[in-house]
Amino acid sequence: MSSKKWVVSFISISLSVVLLFGVLTYFLDPLLQYGKEPGHLTFRQYTEMYSNPGIAKNYDYNSVLVGSSMVENTDVSEIDKLLNCKTIKVPYSGGSSYNHKTILDVCFKHNNKIDKVFWSLDEYALTTDKDTPRYPLPDYLYDDDKINDLSYLLNLDIFYFYTSKDILGTIKRENKQMMRDGSWIEDESIYCKENALASFTYPMKQQKSKGDKFFQQNLSDNIKYNILPLIDEHPKTEFIFYMVPYSISYWYMEKQNGTLDAQIYDVKCALKEILKRKNARVFFFQNEENIITNLDNYKDYTHFKPEINSYMTKEIYKGNKELTSKNYMKVINKFSRFIRSFDYDSFYKHTALKKQV
Repeated sequence: MSSKKWVVSFISISLSVVLLFGVLTYFLDPLLQYGKEPGHLTFRQYTEMYSNPGIAKNYDYNSVLVGSSMVENTDVSEIDKLLNCKTIKVPYSGGSSYNHKTILDVCFKHNNKIDKVFWSLDEYALTTDKDTPRYPLPDYLYDDDKINDLSYLLNLDIFYFYTSKDILGTIKRENKQMMRDGSWIEDESIYCKENALASFTYPMKQQKSKGDKFFQQNLSDNIKYNILPLIDEHPKTEFIFYMVPYSISYWYMEKQNGTLDAQIYDVKCALKEILKRKNARVFFFQNEENIITNLDNYKDYTHFKPEINSYMTKEIYKGNKELTSKNYMKVINKFSRFIRSFDYDSFYKHTALKKQV
């Protein structure tokens, strides 16, 4: 065979292989860019930046659940049953307010009949840069240009890490990693005091308070650009914000790091603006003392077991734990006094934590 023919053959075979990869990725669609997964919603943790835009564009829904990893194990079928919704879940592990606004913009662009947005509001998400996602986003999947989707179809990393595993799983008749009724399946034995205690160092040296306004600029920017515009631009949608119960260890760390004053201030500022909107509601679960002081509810210093997510869904349905413009300052101030005066030394001694420093 002449060198010219060899080159032509090599190029033809290479293109055919790449095309085959693209065709397989298109039909298997491992990251949900073109259609629904039959039955329950497929979910691969840490790939939300890829799968969320496809879910937002292709699924049938009238409600959206958005937030960080704190909502990943929320059972959306329970939300649907109690609150009469048809909900998709589009979380970002460690997601920033920019992540949440970006995916909600996609949702509203492709579905103009969103009745409710359930938004888990994390303190840290209020303080990150307003234009920075948690991880770099594949922007070509968030727009409507089908041509640049070739970056998905012909992406050898996606084929290797996801498409090929779907093929292998099908051959072996294995079930894909799924969300049970929209819930992340985890071994619930990981939620225990031992793991919760192992996730941080005690005791920590106490730092001088950085002051109320330590995060002021990022806080103001996130409220102004990533939260309020969505509420104001969609007056027919009810935005239900809720703040989840981090463990007492989280607040201990904030106190020792000198950022507790800033965290409390940020919450007050954010809620003050949100509660001015007629189509926004806020539910507050961070002051659930029986939950946050029971470390068997946690797998680390923030992440709690699925029963807590279920509890919050039921409380929202009942209208409990709701803040208003009249009571939010009183509730947060009371919580602030609790975490400031809490006897952390006795608590960790009682929980048999061996001092690490």
